Amino acid sequence: RGSNISGSVAGGGGGMGGDVVVKLGANPKFWDDAEVSFWLCWKSVFLGSKYCGAFRECGVNGEMLLKLTDQDLKEHLGVQNEMHRRRILQEIERLKQNLMRF
Repeated sequence: RGSNISGSVAGGGGGMGGDVVVKLGANPKFWDDAEVSFWLCWKSVFLGSKYCGAFRECGVNGEMLLKLTDQDLKEHLGVQNEMHRRRILQEIERLKQNLMRF
């Protein structure tokens, strides 16, 4: 089952141009990298525009997303701004809390 969150990610056509329609699965643990990128953009257009590329390049899927640390964000994903890291980790924590409802 998918969640009610859906939309498109601009330019996500694997080099083909255009938009890619993404519907997030109900359990973020099973998201692929496109779903993770969409989620980041949906949570914050600003953060998404800055970091979606890094998340995609590193192949961050849902299982990896749920295990990201402050150090991972800084060293591997290039999120140097501490407040940006806090915001991303805050949103990841909310995802984890929602998982507990399953």
